[in-house]
Amino acid sequence: MRKFLFFLLTLISILTFSNSSCEAENLRINYDLLYKDTPVLDFMYEEGIDPEQDNDYNRYVISPYTLIRITDTLKNKKILLKPGYYLVKPDKHDGYEFLLFKQNGKVAGIVPVYQKVLINPALVYKEPIKPKTPIYKAIPKKIFIKIPKKVITRPFKKFWEQKRILVPAKSALESKVVGNGKYLEIWLYVDTYLYKVLFEIQK
Repeated sequence: MRKFLFFLLTLISILTFSNSSCEAENLRINYDLLYKDTPVLDFMYEEGIDPEQDNDYNRYVISPYTLIRITDTLKNKKILLKPGYYLVKPDKHDGYEFLLFKQNGKVAGIVPVYQKVLINPALVYKEPIKPKTPIYKAIPKKIFIKIPKKVITRPFKKFWEQKRILVPAKSALESKVVGNGKYLEIWLYVDTYLYKVLFEIQK
């Protein structure tokens, strides 16, 4: 009798779990509503120039922007991006988070972020595995390269510290077609945040 009750309870638990899983899988994001609720940002950049552009390039040792290739014409309300290469970065103005798309040094579009998520960088930016240097190579490298390099560069240490040339935050980018092929969702990872934007694909 106990075995039968145990079997019955186990079966009920499995069926309940299966039903809840199916219900969760059946939940879908309403991309039509999400796109409809996207605000229209009416502020403009004078002559299409990002005022922070020069500061960004002078402050960092490499470009702080993420490069993206768009293969379809994309629309977000009044913003239209044609196929091509764009530089993109997150920005904020008047309390609105958005992604700034630039092409040929000019602002091509400002697209509102519909969701900003805090992420764990260790799970997103995978560090490449460094090859182990054999000990017979490591010792000469330290003696003849690393130590002399420290001695030579020591007088210039304060100079480089004063310049404060920074390495930009780590970034990554993903895109996927959603809403039965009607929309393109772009995810931009920068440092500890994920920024999501939505475009309507123009046929």
